[in-house]
Amino acid sequence: IQAEARAANVALTLCREPSKLPDMPGLLILDLDLPGAIDAAATWQQAAPTRSTLGFYAHVNTDLATAAKSAGITRVMAKSTFFDTLPQLLRSHAATI
Repeated sequence: IQAEARAANVALTLCREPSKLPDMPGLLILDLDLPGAIDAAATWQQAAPTRSTLGFYAHVNTDLATAAKSAGITRVMAKSTFFDTLPQLLRSHAATI
């Protein structure tokens, strides 16, 4: 993810603990398989509705996808789709900021 962000000239801040998400604008990309990720992302999103969240999950964990969508996560996709489309996702985000 870091290499793709550099290639797209997109600033990136890494946070490995969902409960410690930085309060900053932009796009939040998160691994929905991390414990607490959905709740933390939903809180982050609700604090500033103009923010965007993109969650990815192991394709076998469809319950996470359903929970993330219900929690208001902007975009949810299987991990394989996420990594296949990451360059386009970052370029698209960079074009909107």
